[in-house]
Amino acid sequence: MDDLLHFIPGLSRITDEIRCHEPLSMDSANLQPHHWIKIAKAIYEEIKDPKVDGVVIAHGTDTMMYSLAASSFMLQNLGKPIVFTGSQIPMTEVGTDGERNLLDAFRVAATTNLAEVVLVFNSTIFRGTRARKMHAYALNAFTSIDQPPLGMITREIDILRNPLNKRNPQIKPTLNTSLNPSVALIKIFPGLNPTVFDALVTNGIKGIVLEAYGEGNLPIEDNSLIARLEELGSHEIPVVVTTQCIFGKSEMLYYETGRKAYEIGCIPGFDMISEVALVKLMTALVRTTKFADIKPYIHTPLAGEIHPPPN
Repeated sequence: MDDLLHFIPGLSRITDEIRCHEPLSMDSANLQPHHWIKIAKAIYEEIKDPKVDGVVIAHGTDTMMYSLAASSFMLQNLGKPIVFTGSQIPMTEVGTDGERNLLDAFRVAATTNLAEVVLVFNSTIFRGTRARKMHAYALNAFTSIDQPPLGMITREIDILRNPLNKRNPQIKPTLNTSLNPSVALIKIFPGLNPTVFDALVTNGIKGIVLEAYGEGNLPIEDNSLIARLEELGSHEIPVVVTTQCIFGKSEMLYYETGRKAYEIGCIPGFDMISEVALVKLMTALVRTTKFADIKPYIHTPLAGEIHPPPN
């Protein structure tokens, strides 16, 4: 990492001191939930130091969404920015976008009034729980889902939305890395055999995020999922229903194909991104003491990840 910083001219003009640590060195496709914990702990050790203005994390783009969500939920009460970034083209290759992204990330970490987990990529600042990778190769790989980006970076840094928290060095951050990784993300498709849920239960799954059609619809006739989902509820295995659509939300109320699942206890994911809902459900399974408390926990915004309708 030290070599990387020396490789990029201009960093020394952004901040007087840069401390470098390498908690992990691996392709992000190999990351597992226990790696999120290691990342969150490494961040916490830095941000609790009053001398630190902000933290920058260089991360592979393939699983960036999951690590952003995990850090957003594990690290709360922030008074400083936590900035993830990466690149589509490796730093050692011609045309790399890594140099610009890293410079921008340090600018955001050192100079802005933000105090939350964000992604800086392609001159854009994304809320950590709203960024989704949309392109395998394009440099504008990420998009902000269901809300505008937090800011744009040109000659200046323009913050376009109110941050969840504003920079305050007096705030003491909190860390809670507890999670249960026994959660599955299942995408509904025509022909999905309902017995797949039996196999999940047999293999010890404790929660499911179900990526449904439209605003939370699923089959209730041929290959109906209702009986299986009701059985999951009887075993106190929560099911959070999100949408396969890129934009919009899962409310499960407008059509019978969604209402039936809602009436037997499935939890609408509203505008949460499926990957974010997966990580949040992992945390819900250990941070709630009763099955009935999981739905309120899922519907409580922790890091700008959800906007449920008013009760």
